[in-house]
Amino acid sequence: MQLLKAKVDINKFLPHVQAYTIGSEEEGMLPDAAALSFIRNSIIAFAEKSGIITTKVKVDLQCGLDTYLIEETSGETIIGVKSAKYRNYCEENCDLKWSWGNVDFQFDDDILTICPAPKEDNEDALELELVVIPRRDACEVDHQFYTKWFDAIIAGALKEIHLMPNYPWSSVSRADFRSREFEDAISRASIRRVMKGKRQPGVMMANPDWMPNPCRSRRRW
Repeated sequence: MQLLKAKVDINKFLPHVQAYTIGSEEEGMLPDAAALSFIRNSIIAFAEKSGIITTKVKVDLQCGLDTYLIEETSGETIIGVKSAKYRNYCEENCDLKWSWGNVDFQFDDDILTICPAPKEDNEDALELELVVIPRRDACEVDHQFYTKWFDAIIAGALKEIHLMPNYPWSSVSRADFRSREFEDAISRASIRRVMKGKRQPGVMMANPDWMPNPCRSRRRW
């Protein structure tokens, strides 16, 4: 199960980039297709470096099944797992591999592998928050790129456009300025992501049902 996300048409960024690529009457401006490619590259780079775009899914665990296809249907590619939750047991910053007790989880190419496999069916039992980036052919992207990080996305596109040689808009100094603007925004976005994920110290919970319990201390208090 996956929640719908607010999206924005990538073409909304286009006029704001084209305003900086006006050439002579003979040369004209940068073609729309090329400008959109730079914009899309900027968005993908921003999402990949900052990790701010996530989506949540719930996985039905099945008895004896150790591999699960995790499908992303909103025009995005999964690059990592931000958090995982099973009942009262939670793991943060999982990346692509984590363990609970003696049970190992590994995510690779949209396939989640659990070893050993669950011992019973459990609907919507495993909750995953996935880190995603737009696909190369995406026509719509997460609204945050437009509502929160618009200037950064424009800067990311222009830093590459200004490096194009022998055009009226070519400028190494402008490219350097836009690059710093882009990287600074990524740093701010990353800090926001980390701070948003801060939680109060949690209570240690028991391992999920099918996971062996760790050795208990014999000392009595």
